[in-house]
Amino acid sequence: MFCRSCGRQLNDDAVFCNGCGLQLKVPEGAGVTAPMPPIVGGGPIAATKRSNTGLIVALAIVGVLVVGAAVTAGLYFTGVFDTAGVAASRTDEGTASSDKKALGDTKAGGTDEGTDATDDTAALGDDASYDVIAEHYGKLSDLADQVGRANTDGTYGGTGFAYEVFNASIGSADLGVRKTLVEKCQALLDTVSGQKQTLDDASVSAAYRPQKETLLGLYGLLEKRMNAMLGAAEAAVDDPSESAWRPILSPASTDSREQFEAQYPNAEPVRQ
Repeated sequence: MFCRSCGRQLNDDAVFCNGCGLQLKVPEGAGVTAPMPPIVGGGPIAATKRSNTGLIVALAIVGVLVVGAAVTAGLYFTGVFDTAGVAASRTDEGTASSDKKALGDTKAGGTDEGTDATDDTAALGDDASYDVIAEHYGKLSDLADQVGRANTDGTYGGTGFAYEVFNASIGSADLGVRKTLVEKCQALLDTVSGQKQTLDDASVSAAYRPQKETLLGLYGLLEKRMNAMLGAAEAAVDDPSESAWRPILSPASTDSREQFEAQYPNAEPVRQ
């Protein structure tokens, strides 16, 4: 015989279909006759294919639901679900809150201003800061004289290292003189750079930081001028002809001197 539901071929004495599980016969004494559903879809073979497909899908869904329920229950009772789910969510929110607080602190004067506050704590007072600025303003004038000042009447020449030592030695036929000039240029450059570093390391108060930066810029112009002379002197060691070292010296040396002379008077310290 064939199953009335799925069309599977069965033994004549079968009570249940081993394909879809339909009860085919009612055991004796039950007093109830099993329903006889009609076969739809064109015969036993077609019905068998559709029923098997539906059964497989249904069993797969049921299996997934059962396994999912078991896993969820296990996680819940062991506390893993709360740790991985709810607890993690709270952790993320706490992190987000901390990030927002940190961002707010930064905007309101957090990390950067906190650093400034630390600097201010270690900084000199206003009176001491003014003394530092005034001291370096005077040192800059002395260094400018030492490096060299041009004649004020516009004639060629001047005073200081650039005119009295450098110009007199750069074209010397004596190689020893030119090598010594390199050493002298390096020594004076080191002096300028050392004074600049001393000012840079000074922790002046906030009120005097703009003036400090202005003086550091003036030190930088003296450094630029000395670097030009050092480069020209080094080139002259190999070739003392003016065409070998002049392009290195000019216009860097002249431009930096003129810029220094124009900016220096306006950098005079002002008490805050």
